[in-house]
Amino acid sequence: MSRRSTLIGMGLLALAAALGAMERAGSDLKDSVTSDDRALSVKPQTAYSARGRKDPFVAPQFRRLQQDPSTVLIRQIALVGMVQFGPHQVAMFRQGGGTQPTLTFKGGKLFYDRTHAVNGVTGRILDSRRVVLKQDEDRITYTLFLNHR
Repeated sequence: MSRRSTLIGMGLLALAAALGAMERAGSDLKDSVTSDDRALSVKPQTAYSARGRKDPFVAPQFRRLQQDPSTVLIRQIALVGMVQFGPHQVAMFRQGGGTQPTLTFKGGKLFYDRTHAVNGVTGRILDSRRVVLKQDEDRITYTLFLNHR
């Protein structure tokens, strides 16, 4: 057992000596600096300009597909709001996933934008929460459910 501990002790001494030699050799390397503060303050040779270019970190704007107003089906829209100003009421409808512009119903017509009515859709606002729309043989009564918390 003492022989084994002697060998381990000698191995540790040899390892310590080797590490000391490496440490002394490394001190010579510390004196030679590869860069200094002056090198960091040098102006770059080229500068990136984003002028006239698309920013790669901004998601592209999705274009709204202009849908033909005659293809809007009342079975595919949902009543999402009612607005009343004075004696006038306007009902707001959304299509499918909500990617299309809001449809508005006023004066007995469903409008795709401010001036163009959806072809073949008529109806009336029954009260502050219900609207009935007609298109061909379809007649649907929509009810606005308020989410009170």
